[in-house]
Amino acid sequence: MARATDAGARVEIRQIPSLMLDVDTGEDLEALQDALAASTGGAAHTRGMLARLRPAVIQARAIGRLPEVRPGDDLAALIAGAEPGLGAGDVVVVAHKVVSKAEGRIRVLADIEPGTEARAFAERLHKDARQVQAVLDETAEIVRAERVLICRTRHGFVCANAGVDASNAPDGCVVLLPEDRTRAPAPSAQRCRIAPLS
Repeated sequence: MARATDAGARVEIRQIPSLMLDVDTGEDLEALQDALAASTGGAAHTRGMLARLRPAVIQARAIGRLPEVRPGDDLAALIAGAEPGLGAGDVVVVAHKVVSKAEGRIRVLADIEPGTEARAFAERLHKDARQVQAVLDETAEIVRAERVLICRTRHGFVCANAGVDASNAPDGCVVLLPEDRTRAPAPSAQRCRIAPLS
């Protein structure tokens, strides 16, 4: 700066409050409003300007602790009970596995009789033939068979093991993807959409 003034340049330092604040909370917005009102002398003008610039706020947080979801459970009621503060305009994102469990999309491995193709894949991939049969039952097309089966499901999704998963499943069971709801919403989704949140 000294070189600039020595060279004859005019140097002026200005403080611009909106560039000095990290405006990401309501309190930050109020601080900015107060700073602008003080510098312009017009609180009403500042409030009007800020109302037009007010950013949308998106918050993400986990739902409160849900009980173990079982076939036939009312998922909307469970979510509302775990998170009583939900209100109009709130968006709830639900993992497919909990929807599958509520829809009863669970298969008991002991009830599955693996076919010839399932046994062959199971031997080659070192997997349980019953689980492979569950995968094949959910598969429209096998895309690749290396370490896991990469499948196109009847829904049109391409995913590992056709979405069949033993993690977080009851012992001796696998959880399948929810029913294909491309034409109509799943009943569980419809109940979530219309369930009162008060």
